[in-house]
Amino acid sequence: MTSSLPKEIGRLVKKHWPDGVVEEFDTWESYFHEIHDRVWSDLQRIRSASAFWETERSSRLGGEDDDWDDDDADPDDFGEGSEEFQSYHVFFLSPGGEEFVYEDETQSYADPDPGDDEASGPEEATVSGERTEGYAVAISLLAPVAAISWSSMAYFEDGSFDSPDVQPPGLEEEVGGEIADELEEDARPPLSKEAERKRERLRQAIAAVLEKHRIRLLDETVLGLPVPGLRPGEEVFMDKPVRVFDAFFFRGV
Repeated sequence: MTSSLPKEIGRLVKKHWPDGVVEEFDTWESYFHEIHDRVWSDLQRIRSASAFWETERSSRLGGEDDDWDDDDADPDDFGEGSEEFQSYHVFFLSPGGEEFVYEDETQSYADPDPGDDEASGPEEATVSGERTEGYAVAISLLAPVAAISWSSMAYFEDGSFDSPDVQPPGLEEEVGGEIADELEEDARPPLSKEAERKRERLRQAIAAVLEKHRIRLLDETVLGLPVPGLRPGEEVFMDKPVRVFDAFFFRGV
């Protein structure tokens, strides 16, 4: 099943998926809960980072401090997006500087004007907001491995939030046709040399924190490798063939 992979990664995949099926697992027992606070603290200390965000530590992810009963569960307690299973925790850090922050907008629906007798229901409206670019750092709850990718988060005036997430390797190459044309129209100016240096310094600092806590940062060449014989379970969201990325960073129902 893992003959084409680096031996260490192959052993890790086989250890956690001995039956060859990627499926939801008991996150309550994840190693990550024991080191979260130390990782969080070290990431917060990175001087080259300004904005900071992380996945809400909700009952959905478990943890020894949670006091939660299935019978009394309230979906609102789960946090944004937590109605879905997520096999990883995300930290988001942005370099300081105006080049990484810009105005954005989204489409939303607002209640019609009470005085508008012709309105039949909520009306579509454009909502302004602010988007910040930075690194999404995903740490697997299954095993001490991580993935990092350039991402963004946005807050909008209606209170909505666009959360950052790690992207699978090769996503940019898969974008084509009309989507690619749209991205080209909305393309932001290239970063200055100084901004690129800030971005690289931040990435190196993040990598150093992960290494300190013995979390292996997997590069795209490894993350993109297929895992022969590995397949997704019925409640897991992923395509075939299953790659190293999919084995450790996935969502489910």
